[in-house]
Amino acid sequence: MRVHVRAVGTALATAAAFAVAAAPAVAASHPSLPATSSGPSLAKAVRDVHAANHALMQLSSNGSSNAAAARTALARGRADVAAAAHQARWLHARSSGSTSAAAFEAVATQYNSDVKTYTSMVTTTSGSLQALIAEALAPAIAGRSQALAFLGELAPSLPVSAAGTATSTITGVVGSLPSEITSLTGVVGIGDLPTEIEQLIAQAITSAGGVLDAGITELEGMVPELPTAIQPIVTSLLETLSSTLSTLESTLEGAAGTTTSTGTGLFGGILGTELGSVTSILQGILGDLPSMLGGILGGTTGTGTGTGTGTGTGTGTGTTGGILGMLPFGLGSLLSGLLGDLGITLPGL
Repeated sequence: MRVHVRAVGTALATAAAFAVAAAPAVAASHPSLPATSSGPSLAKAVRDVHAANHALMQLSSNGSSNAAAARTALARGRADVAAAAHQARWLHARSSGSTSAAAFEAVATQYNSDVKTYTSMVTTTSGSLQALIAEALAPAIAGRSQALAFLGELAPSLPVSAAGTATSTITGVVGSLPSEITSLTGVVGIGDLPTEIEQLIAQAITSAGGVLDAGITELEGMVPELPTAIQPIVTSLLETLSSTLSTLESTLEGAAGTTTSTGTGLFGGILGTELGSVTSILQGILGDLPSMLGGILGGTTGTGTGTGTGTGTGTGTGTTGGILGMLPFGLGSLLSGLLGDLGITLPGL
């Protein structure tokens, strides 16, 4: 088991910094944190996540009718999910991998729900509530990123069933990031938001772009260490992202180009810079995906039975035949076609 620290290091270390910075205020306001608790447990983490989700529903229901109640629900929900994250980190050092993974899965899923709700509410609220929701976006993205980093570390050493659940949680979140970035960009594109709110959303866009880059790198590094039956969960996501990220890149370039050419709005200033940064990240990912997939599928030497291109069916010995031959449910043929679409020619396919 190892922690992958290449591109993951920058984005996830930033995430950890956000989480640590938020911790003192959370600890002071939440009685279930370790400082006043008898000890960590999965039950406590799950309880805190349930409480956070209940608070999130209250925030959503009160957002347009009772700003005071919504502000209270927002603060309570943030404290509850932070408490669950503390429990998960304690479990990581003191319990089995499967137990801590279950806690981090719950935490990552809750933070993901928070990000979606905050994004949808930031344009439908106003005043101090709107500012608080916008301020909560980047820390929620950071908390989610930290939980995913722990899951990525744990997944390769888990039993097959638990590894599949952990990997599915990671791929589910990473796979939703392109639409999340698009939604955040659309929020600012609506206009009429206070400048400070737009700046906070711009920061959230950059954070999400960095997590996308780090998440893909994390997944690429995980594949060789995962049980063979779990690896297709990751390779299938990478296949989907190839086209999804191209669409997102075009969307961001179009948004930045349109607003910059008018010379008005935040796109011509702060957000224009942020979109440029995220677009560069996407271009780097798209440039790396072909070699990444080639490395994943080409890193194992073995003998497997597969379908040859133009020569019928036979047994091939080479760098990729073993892995493609083992992929279930026709995924070998699917990935072979993907490599062809990406212009990759590898021996043994």
